[in-house]
Amino acid sequence: MILIQLFYLMRRQLQTRPLFNHSSYRLLNFIRCYSTNHQLKWPSSRVRQTFVDYFIQHSQIPHTIIPSSSVIPPKDSGTYFVNSGMNQFKNIFLSQQKHNSQQCVVNYQKCIRVGGKHNDLSDVGHDTYHHTFFEMLGNWSFNNAYFKRQACTMAYDLLTRIYGLDKDRLYFTYFKGENNLIEADNETKQIWIDLGIDPKRILPFGMKENFWEMGEIGPCGPCTEIHYDHTGLGDSMQVNADNPRVVELWNLVFMQYERRQDKSLIPLNQVHVDTGMGLERLVAVLNTLESNYDTDLFTPLFDTIHSYCPKTSSIPVYSQANQNQQYAYRLLADHARMFTIAISDGLVPEKKGIGGLVKKMIERATRIAYEYLHIDEENIAILSKLIPITTKILSQAYPDLNEKLNRTVELVKSCEINYMKKYQLAKPFMEKFIQNKLQESNYMISGEEIYRLYAGKYQNINVPLEMIEDYTRLYPQLKIDWTNFDKLMREETRKSKMYSIYNKTVKANQNISDHHHPTDKIFDLIKQSSKVKSTIDEPYKYEIDKSLNAHIQLIINDQLNIVQSIDKKLKYYILLDRTNFYSTSGGQSSDRGTIQFSNDLTFQVENVFRLHEYILHYGHFLQNGNITDQNVVCNVDEQRRLNLSRNHTTTHLINKALREILNDSNLIQKASLIHEDYFIYEYSSINTDTTNTVFEQLEKRINEIIQRDLPISISSHNYNNIRSDTNIYRLSNELYPTNVRCVNIDSTYSRELCCGTHVSSTKQIEDFLIVRVDSKGHSNKRLYCLTGSYAKHARDLFENDFQKKFHYLEQHQNEMSLDKFYYECQQIREIYFDDKSLLFPYNQRLNYMDRWHKLILDKKILRKYFSNQLNKNLENNFMQSNVDLPIYDIGYMLLRYNDENNNRKHQPYVIYINSHQKKLIIYLKNPRQRNQLIEHMKNHYKMNLVTNFEDYDQQTRGLFTITKKLAVFEPIEKDVSFDRINFQEMCTELFSNVF
Repeated sequence: MILIQLFYLMRRQLQTRPLFNHSSYRLLNFIRCYSTNHQLKWPSSRVRQTFVDYFIQHSQIPHTIIPSSSVIPPKDSGTYFVNSGMNQFKNIFLSQQKHNSQQCVVNYQKCIRVGGKHNDLSDVGHDTYHHTFFEMLGNWSFNNAYFKRQACTMAYDLLTRIYGLDKDRLYFTYFKGENNLIEADNETKQIWIDLGIDPKRILPFGMKENFWEMGEIGPCGPCTEIHYDHTGLGDSMQVNADNPRVVELWNLVFMQYERRQDKSLIPLNQVHVDTGMGLERLVAVLNTLESNYDTDLFTPLFDTIHSYCPKTSSIPVYSQANQNQQYAYRLLADHARMFTIAISDGLVPEKKGIGGLVKKMIERATRIAYEYLHIDEENIAILSKLIPITTKILSQAYPDLNEKLNRTVELVKSCEINYMKKYQLAKPFMEKFIQNKLQESNYMISGEEIYRLYAGKYQNINVPLEMIEDYTRLYPQLKIDWTNFDKLMREETRKSKMYSIYNKTVKANQNISDHHHPTDKIFDLIKQSSKVKSTIDEPYKYEIDKSLNAHIQLIINDQLNIVQSIDKKLKYYILLDRTNFYSTSGGQSSDRGTIQFSNDLTFQVENVFRLHEYILHYGHFLQNGNITDQNVVCNVDEQRRLNLSRNHTTTHLINKALREILNDSNLIQKASLIHEDYFIYEYSSINTDTTNTVFEQLEKRINEIIQRDLPISISSHNYNNIRSDTNIYRLSNELYPTNVRCVNIDSTYSRELCCGTHVSSTKQIEDFLIVRVDSKGHSNKRLYCLTGSYAKHARDLFENDFQKKFHYLEQHQNEMSLDKFYYECQQIREIYFDDKSLLFPYNQRLNYMDRWHKLILDKKILRKYFSNQLNKNLENNFMQSNVDLPIYDIGYMLLRYNDENNNRKHQPYVIYINSHQKKLIIYLKNPRQRNQLIEHMKNHYKMNLVTNFEDYDQQTRGLFTITKKLAVFEPIEKDVSFDRINFQEMCTELFSNVF
């Protein structure tokens, strides 16, 4: 009441004289929203806590509370975001993880639904009960702890006795079966009847409504839903009819099946219960509100939005706004909640992936705020101003939001401002474009026009696609050719990849695992063997200074047969009862080594990976033979382990040092990839400084720490005991087990949760070198680094090979033939200056790149050189060059080459060989000889005609597929050496026997 009186007092003062500026106006609105929310009988915090307390304190089936997982899903989960409470328990449902201590759990889970199978994005803002971000209240039963009857009984008791809902406002649905393929869930129907529910309120529905699946694959089963009727009219036809006054409240899922890749359903070994109830809807129902947006989860955001609307526009408060304005209020509030949660969990708005979805949604909300609420330039970054309010509302449940507040605000603000700069340029241009269309009575916007608008081909102004869509809604007579636009976008994507055929990558495949294993089928074989037990790898995987005696449980060949007889030509999977091999995890590649059998059989371990609770050793035998004894000895390659450990420890040093150098305590390590010969460290920071100075400082500091010989120790902790310890770094989107391992560098310098392997002191790292830095978006950077002997080797190459060759070329450029000079430059470029090279010190790159660009030849000079060479070789009809012109230029000049008088100068046949590209291009004046040539090249020289030009641009594809006077050949076997003498003989033979 005091706050309400204060508000009216300040309002009267404002009416008499302007005592307060615009910021005071915002304060008034903030006070008003909280004074209103305190009147709620069921505030959201009370609703959330009551739910948890009910299950924790349940007399017969007590539950354990589990913290919410990150909304960023594991890579193999099949979802865009974590979209339900059960995602973190997926492995338990699939019997891939044991969960002995906590059979019954409860939590409130952060969820986001903006893509994939469960996608609420299109409804958000248009209605009063869909959201991109929401909280899912849930309780779970694992491994038959309880099932349908207990789950239904507790749900009904909580809703009616504890929350006090009228049972006559509730409807209950169940699964009616599907085409005799899946039986109806009549058991659940009977349970509701036994609980005293009127059978008229128990309704059957099909797969869409009452069969729940997390994604395209994974655990699933029939479900029963509880709906709430705001109308009280008792019309059962309104259930699942998209009536905003009859809403789904709680979904109880009974996990009985697993959906496989082939879409089949198989029964789970043990059944589970997964229930989920949206907090937002429940708070609205308990406070007799028909809109979720009228609850204390949203009203403070509405008042903040209104406070930033310009007074001159006379935008009313949410409750008095028109339909479009209310839509904008709801969308901004909803999206601000989603951004706050997603970015605080480590996501970054960027071009691709789920980060791309977030970026598009920020841009969408920014545009809506500008167009519908007339947010002026002063307050243009309205979304970033909503993040502190969202944090205040949700931080009681999710305290980590406070730690990430500044970073989240900066990222969203930057995205908003950048978008509005583009938007304000595009809007008047687009309006003029549309007006011209209408004046010309040309109501079709072609795919090419959309592409040119979007790609900035008109006056370098990029028009957002959603702006184009808006104008088509504004002017219904306009039609858009989206189909052709999609084709042009696919074509552009292909063109952007064309240079990949010229660049050699040091590591073409940067996946940790070198193989794609048929894990589903292997797991099925393991489950069929009743005697197989989980593999034990701790503490053995951290103790490689000695061999480990182990026992064979299964040997499976690559044809997926369990065997005892060995063929050294095949690959095998060996499952042991224990192992000291480190399996691929935590971004670190697996160990390699040998498994020695008692009868002198040796198994070469190439890869080790975890398959749920089992660890499989993949590789080959060095001999043929039979398995006569199940006892083996495991020997890990210690040098490889040392190199991996050096690299992994260095990622911890970088994590600490970068935070200090960039002065960003909220810097997020997005990923790391630990190979034996190099490692990748990817991070996100609001400090976007990427000058060489930053990476020079980083390299210098890491090497200083290495020389300080800091000791490294390992400590074990209960995760719940150290969750709030800000001195221990942990990944924000990682799900940690109960017992965790902490890597301590000098006990205080760096402390980080990690399951990987590490050196015992920093001196063992020996050396550190950054060799490449990629930008992965506005705030994302990816570092490629070397340590130990690999770093020393790169330094030696730079000093003793590169510098000598480079300086020689600078000094003797004019003394060398163009072909020779180009060849030498090409060698340097491939080894050191290629974008993928990992052999050139990054901090030397800027210095040498300027000199390199002055040294290399441009395309005009190369074309002139090619023409001269063509002219000189006319009598021989043959030329060979290392000049790396694109094949389009070569083909075009062979086809169109004339002298200064436009007379055709060369012979009817010209053969051009490029040793670097391993391509042979032949010009035929008479294309009727083409088929004979193709057959002759295939039979005599093992060379095939190139017919697939999909990796090239449109010009190249057109030139070589339309004209029959040009033929491009390449060796059938890719490792064939291009030798000049062989080609000279080939040309002589072709002119004798074919031409």
